[in-house]
Amino acid sequence: MTMYRPDQLIFVDESAANERTSHRKYGWSPKGVRPHENIPFERSERWSILPAYTVNGFLTWDIEHGSFSQELFEDSSKTSFCRFAIHFQDHDLL
Repeated sequence: MTMYRPDQLIFVDESAANERTSHRKYGWSPKGVRPHENIPFERSERWSILPAYTVNGFLTWDIEHGSFSQELFEDSSKTSFCRFAIHFQDHDLL
């Protein structure tokens, strides 16, 4: 990686969320009382986002209902992210 400058790199990081994303394992309660919350168990829709960004900010992103499979990830990389390569004269695509 030392052969590349930071401005030549494009980063990709998948993230996902659903209705239960905000539910946490920790809480607060009065001293000596265990925190408790009743949450009904139900499956909810999952959404994933796959952003591409550089040290200068976001380039683009894809949003998918469900998760990104390897095939979707590769398609996204080829179509959405590589179209920005023409804007980066000094950038190498890895």
